[in-house]
Amino acid sequence: MGRTKILVFQMKELIYTGLFVILGVTIAILLFVLFGGKNQTPTTESQAKIYNPGTYSLELTLNDTLLNMEVVVDSDRVKSVSLKNIDDSVTTMFPLLTPSLANIEKQLVNETDPENVILSDDSRYTEMMLLESVKEVLKKARV
Repeated sequence: MGRTKILVFQMKELIYTGLFVILGVTIAILLFVLFGGKNQTPTTESQAKIYNPGTYSLELTLNDTLLNMEVVVDSDRVKSVSLKNIDDSVTTMFPLLTPSLANIEKQLVNETDPENVILSDDSRYTEMMLLESVKEVLKKARV
């Protein structure tokens, strides 16, 4: 048969062990509360409509040429941004117009807020002008 072992614990060791167990359980609960609650259903605030769905437009004037900027929106995001009735003379005179609008559209379609759109260094002023026009169109679309 086995020998009986007698263990002697000091009271100080028992207190330290108890405190560490309580601290570990507290940290585990805190981490679960902070990171475990990510799969909650969205609240009614986040489901709220931002825009009235539809197509909105604004006229731009470039060198005596009228361009129509069209922005298509859903209730919560921008679907597309485009320039209508743009001809070859405008794209020749303003070669950065089309790539600038494509950069802005890509960011807005990826649900970037219009205030947080990052402008490229190559065509900053063209993008700034186009972005201001997009913001004006989105003001019309707001609920």
